[in-house]
Amino acid sequence: MDKKIGVVSYINVIPLISYLGNYHLVRAVPSKLCQLFDAGEVDCAILPVYNVLTRSSIQIVDEISISCSGPSGSVLLFLNTDVVNVKQVGLDSSSLSSNYLLKIMLKRYYQLDCEFQTFTPDRLVQKTDQFDAYLLIGDKAIEHQQTNKNFLDLGEIWYKWTKLPFVFAVWVSRTIDAQLKADLLKSKRSGLKNLSTIIENVDYPDKEFLTKYYSNYLRFHLGQQEKDGILLYQKMLYEEGLLKSINPLHYF
Repeated sequence: MDKKIGVVSYINVIPLISYLGNYHLVRAVPSKLCQLFDAGEVDCAILPVYNVLTRSSIQIVDEISISCSGPSGSVLLFLNTDVVNVKQVGLDSSSLSSNYLLKIMLKRYYQLDCEFQTFTPDRLVQKTDQFDAYLLIGDKAIEHQQTNKNFLDLGEIWYKWTKLPFVFAVWVSRTIDAQLKADLLKSKRSGLKNLSTIIENVDYPDKEFLTKYYSNYLRFHLGQQEKDGILLYQKMLYEEGLLKSINPLHYF
């Protein structure tokens, strides 16, 4: 099988793809994956939820996501001051989903009026002292906890606020493809069944954190609660002018 599948270059996707044979995997940061998908360079991709919401003719693979019902472990707002004093915020250019989630939270949950600047994660970590707070996602956020232990987890805040999971990414395809879905589901189930083997083989030194990350923080299901969380996020984005229209979501 010569289908190309776009995957994020983060450790959070590993349980979903470790048992996905017969596909060519193309790895990139979330923002780049969107470009590859739009250009037709990959047949299927795991895309950030915001980017899914901006596309009207897209098919979402049901039953699979990268989400959380509480702390995410890797979408973190690092603080240089108390959150009530935050005004200047640095954003990670890797994903619009997390950036917009943060903007909504700071305005609606914390009732703060903030100014934002966006940088690549490598550049952002060089400028951290210029901000009251700064957002990092993925592996960079996990690593940076060793540098700054004062942070808020956006997944945890969202769940406290809404009592719903937050879905960060889903598999998408241009067309309904039953075989693709079956293969993705099989890989997910095998990955979750063999987490200990995956953790042992991942090139990441802190195996204790990985165990907690895959077993306690991240969720990989996409059911009604996750879909309700997506709809609420979509509604808030639209109300804040961060989404031009509310497109119907198509699952297969």
